[in-house]
Amino acid sequence: MFAAFPGCQFSVFEQGGGQTQAYALSTVGPTDGTLSQWQWYPGGGTYHALYPRSWYVYDGVFQAALRCEQFSPIWAHNYRESSYPVAVFCWTAHNATDRPLTLSVMLSWQNMVGWFTNASKAPQVQLRDDGSPFYDYVPRLGQSEGNYNRWVQQGEWRGLSAARGLGPELAIPASGGRRWPVGLSDNGSCRDRDVLPQPLASPREWGRSVAIL
Repeated sequence: MFAAFPGCQFSVFEQGGGQTQAYALSTVGPTDGTLSQWQWYPGGGTYHALYPRSWYVYDGVFQAALRCEQFSPIWAHNYRESSYPVAVFCWTAHNATDRPLTLSVMLSWQNMVGWFTNASKAPQVQLRDDGSPFYDYVPRLGQSEGNYNRWVQQGEWRGLSAARGLGPELAIPASGGRRWPVGLSDNGSCRDRDVLPQPLASPREWGRSVAIL
């Protein structure tokens, strides 16, 4: 059930010294022909990990030295919040040249609402040899019909809502979520609040991937 989703990743733009380049930071693109217009990172790097932290150093391609550190928060004696799929990404850029550089980092995130719901209509609970229960799980990976993205803003808070159409012809499975909010305040902080729009009226406004700037 582990898979890579190329639409969910960081990209970097750099300009300076008469040179401009931009790459998605995966070194390998999709093999099915999707995202064929993306430029994939042509070099390598060094990966380090010491749980709950990990970091990746990009060198040899950009003029700036780049490092992305990931941190998964853990609280002692707090299983619930520690188990949330949350990560903090911290980017560090160092300009070792003698000229100014323009650098930007972009996160793209594919609208995967509904992908992880169970497509099995009535999964039968079975027992393993040790007596523990299990049931068939068939995810709806790649099924994005009815999904849409929309920018929302309320006061100082602004963010992106990835959701699925709620019309009668688009039944929402009972399991799993139907909306993923991503929000930031003017000072860059995040919050846990549901500030989301109503479903869009036109299918032409639906999207499958989003960019969060």
